[in-house]
Amino acid sequence: MQYDIILVTGEYYADHPLSPAGVIVKVLRDKGFKVGIIEKPDWKSAEDFLKLGKPKLCFGVTSGSIDSMLLNYTPLKRLRKDDKHNPYDSKIPDRAVINYCNKLKQLFKGSKIVIGGIEASMRRFAHYDYWDNKL
Repeated sequence: MQYDIILVTGEYYADHPLSPAGVIVKVLRDKGFKVGIIEKPDWKSAEDFLKLGKPKLCFGVTSGSIDSMLLNYTPLKRLRKDDKHNPYDSKIPDRAVINYCNKLKQLFKGSKIVIGGIEASMRRFAHYDYWDNKL
């Protein structure tokens, strides 16, 4: 089966109104699109990204409902030891949207990618990056 859209998300997928990925998938399916989901992929290997193949229309990429840098680091730039919101191993890379998109570009040359979510919306334009202390 070839999907119209494949959503790559840094969170676990849940078909629930409080799950951002769940809401987007529901809306797209209601519009008649065949949607595949790749949840919490291992960005270091190609295996997770190749599971569903290439979509007909595009990949949708989001890090989830929280910025990956906030998820991985404290405000003092120390690695988080535990995450009260995610009791499991994070497995989300720093700047997850960039990492996921780079992996998709490498594996599926010429595919369209649509980014969304809080992380993507904060990095649209040149901005001061607190983590790297530069523009």
